[in-house]
Amino acid sequence: DGEGLRARVSGWAKTDEGVTVYNVEVTLRDGSRKLIRRRYNQFASLHDQLKRQYAPVSTFPFPNKLHLSRDVVRRRCERFDQYLKLLLSLEPPAPEFFEWLNT
Repeated sequence: DGEGLRARVSGWAKTDEGVTVYNVEVTLRDGSRKLIRRRYNQFASLHDQLKRQYAPVSTFPFPNKLHLSRDVVRRRCERFDQYLKLLLSLEPPAPEFFEWLNT
């Protein structure tokens, strides 16, 4: 269960290979924090899994995969942050989301 768990997109970075990754800060129940990096495709794969099971996820305006500009990446960060908040509020909690946070 996700009670006490928090997650937010704190920004983005380019890898040495030129791939855009989104920084996800996870605060655990005990107050400790970890930073995970996720690519757009990892968000999209999670979304594809969960939208069949949760109505709020299926109606979330998930960002398209567009040609990346700084503005597109910034807006995508904001949208992914909103998406994480939605996933944390699901009842019952989505085990796939917690697995995604831990891999």
